[in-house]
Amino acid sequence: MDFFGAQDRAKRKTGQLVVLFAFAVLGIIAIVYIAVVATLSFVGGELDPWNGDALALVGGGTLLVVGGGTVFRTMQLRSGGPAVAQMLGGRRVSPSTIDLQEKTLFNVVEEMALASGVPMPEVYVLDHETGINAFAAGHTTADAVVAVTRGTIEQLSRDELQGVIGHEFSHVLNADMRLNIRLMAVLFGITCIATAGYLMMRAATESRGSSSSKKGNGVAQIFAIGLVLYVIGSLGKMFASLIKAAVSRQREFLADAAAVQFTRNPRGIASALAKIGGLHSGGRVGHAQASEASHLFFADALTHSFTSWFATHPPIADRVRAIEPLFGRYPVDADSVREKVRAAAPARREAQARERRGPLPQIPGMPNLPGNIDVLGGVLALTPEQILGAVGTLDGERLEATHDWLASVPAALRAATNDPFSASALVFAMLLDRGPELRRVQMAALARNSDASTLATTQDLAREVDALPVEARLPLFDLALPALRAMSREQYARFIANVDALIAADQHVSVFEFALARALHRHLTRAFAHVPAPRPQFNTLIPVLREAGQVLSALAHGCGNTEAAGRAYAAGAETLPRIESSPLPGLVAAEQCGPDTLGPALERLARTTPRAKQQLMRAAARVVAHDGRAHLAELELLRAIADSIDVPVPPLGLAS
Repeated sequence: MDFFGAQDRAKRKTGQLVVLFAFAVLGIIAIVYIAVVATLSFVGGELDPWNGDALALVGGGTLLVVGGGTVFRTMQLRSGGPAVAQMLGGRRVSPSTIDLQEKTLFNVVEEMALASGVPMPEVYVLDHETGINAFAAGHTTADAVVAVTRGTIEQLSRDELQGVIGHEFSHVLNADMRLNIRLMAVLFGITCIATAGYLMMRAATESRGSSSSKKGNGVAQIFAIGLVLYVIGSLGKMFASLIKAAVSRQREFLADAAAVQFTRNPRGIASALAKIGGLHSGGRVGHAQASEASHLFFADALTHSFTSWFATHPPIADRVRAIEPLFGRYPVDADSVREKVRAAAPARREAQARERRGPLPQIPGMPNLPGNIDVLGGVLALTPEQILGAVGTLDGERLEATHDWLASVPAALRAATNDPFSASALVFAMLLDRGPELRRVQMAALARNSDASTLATTQDLAREVDALPVEARLPLFDLALPALRAMSREQYARFIANVDALIAADQHVSVFEFALARALHRHLTRAFAHVPAPRPQFNTLIPVLREAGQVLSALAHGCGNTEAAGRAYAAGAETLPRIESSPLPGLVAAEQCGPDTLGPALERLARTTPRAKQQLMRAAARVVAHDGRAHLAELELLRAIADSIDVPVPPLGLAS
């Protein structure tokens, strides 16, 4: 799976769709103009094929309706995935849920997120949908959600559920989500033409009875124009749906293949698809706005009784055969599927009960890292190719290792990630210094803006955090993100003030503190302030070479050796593009690589295109592992840098 290639293809496809819809709107203007001129000539008795006033009115009106509808829907969906999930009747699943089926779902999503380096998305359930279906939505990984129907968690085993979630994570990593939301907005704009036509017909019908003969002719014209707009708007929606279906079908095959790669279990997703094919309801979603979002779903959410042209997904049988040619004929009747579900229920309940009781205590850490990675006293034997190969990807080995690591996290810490209060205290505990003197100063700073309960909880959690490896703290923070997002604005303001006070207590910002601050800015501050994701502005790194040099210098100094920093920087810098007018900057001094300079540099680098980000990440990987080894602190900083530019890197530093 080529993360940067998939991102680049999604960007190009977005441009292609904009062009196609622009042509569609121009076509609609032309058809509306012809219809209006024909209607006016029919009523007036004289044909005038060129009517500048009518063309201006039609063009302006069409653009106003389509553009206004698109902007309106875009604003409605500006918060990303949560807006889509709530629009479709979704309910957010709390990390502290006691429902065993919801807890299993939440744990599967956690494993996928941590193993892929994607921030933990919000999890939603569509409670009123009995079919088996799911979707992922969001502008970026910072506002992504994964949602499933109630039928999905009730009728699928854990392996099948994992296959479905793996499919959805493919859409997250491939940047399909942003394209899908843009499609929703544009389709809504085109649909507004039909809505405008309907409103015109309704207004004409209501006023016809009280109109005079002269006014009646005007009412008839309004009704006729409204009818034409309604028909044309419906045709526009039909053609837009055809484009949506054509785009979606091929992506589903790719996402199925990625799910097999992620889970190393082709039978899981194949069995889930087979159950959908065997149920009478299949993956049908009954919500009124399911048509608008049909391209988001795991399986076809609509019923196409007369044609498959509008189907946004390939036939179930084709998808099953593509995954498992020897899978056999999937069930063809609902009774067969229900019988299998009932037969599997006792084993599933026992597995869920074991999950609720919790695993036996283990030493925290992630065994079985991908590739041949060995831990050498805080240093990993790691090549640049291994680092770059892990970017934006997921495989079965890493997923299993993540499952083991999650099982080893102490119960108190896992419980602390489940609600805003304890998750906030957990972050405070992770920021406390292990030295007693500085810790007393930090606790005093925390006491100035917190109550006694917060202080007590922080101290209790600090004892658990102290026993964790340092490199396990950021993954633990990732697990707490959903609970932190549930804070109120007042809670968030107090939380950020306390974080700032704890970091500033020793007048020094560590790598972990910088990484945590960047993650909070990207995943919480932007959400509470409704700051949109940065748009790509630079196609190459050449306009931002100074910022790239700043980032590479910070990474180079991570090893703590000035001479080694020079060699590391040179190894990474030689991979960057260069021209005479934009010479590559030299190694920046360590004291000039602080948060005040690194933060703004990352903000500009976040505005680069996927290929430019790939160049930066290749150079960064060379800096970190130029000698075949990487310090854990360097990997932590690398993840913070990558997250700032929306590039997911898994926590390779979690090692036993």
